[in-house]
Amino acid sequence: MDEERLRRGSVELERLGFAVRVGAGVLERRGFTAGPIDTRIDQLHELFADPSVAAVACARGGAGVMQLLPHLDRDLLEQNPKLLIGYSDITLLHLDMERLGITSLHGPMVARELADGEGAYDAASLWHGLTGEGAPYASGPDDLVSLAGGVGEGVLRGGCLSLLAAAAGTPWALRSTDEPTLLFVEDVDEKPYRIDRMLRQLRRRGRCRA
Repeated sequence: MDEERLRRGSVELERLGFAVRVGAGVLERRGFTAGPIDTRIDQLHELFADPSVAAVACARGGAGVMQLLPHLDRDLLEQNPKLLIGYSDITLLHLDMERLGITSLHGPMVARELADGEGAYDAASLWHGLTGEGAPYASGPDDLVSLAGGVGEGVLRGGCLSLLAAAAGTPWALRSTDEPTLLFVEDVDEKPYRIDRMLRQLRRRGRCRA
């Protein structure tokens, strides 16, 4: 974790009108994670248990998120629901939150987009997601490139493609549902053959079609 980027992202949240509290231990480091498992899980539990905390915004996508899943106190999370914001490896927490019926947001992270200021993220969309005020995100006519024509409608589910694939076959996999679903995926620096492999893996697990 880059301390200066964390500070800048916190300042950006404050500029938007939110009071920011940085969790204890965020700047710790052990190997490729921000401290040992027990420190990180205690930090997450403490933030959810605190009634003065309205949302938990992740500083970065944590490569060690899967380590935390067996240790989550899901009763505590269910009894103290609050918004979780992040993407990338945070996908695994989003999947768990959905099972618990807790709303979460795939959105900008504090030491990433928020640290780079308003031009690096969609401020109006974030504001709507956090407060319900204003209009939700909508793409413009030239924002997206369609690979195939057609119309679809359903519940938006998904996350980081490599994490969705890694979770397949575990208790934390993208859950099956009979609801019409639009699958969204995000990832960076993946070769086309790896993307093809992961999509085929999800399809064979029955998590997406065609």
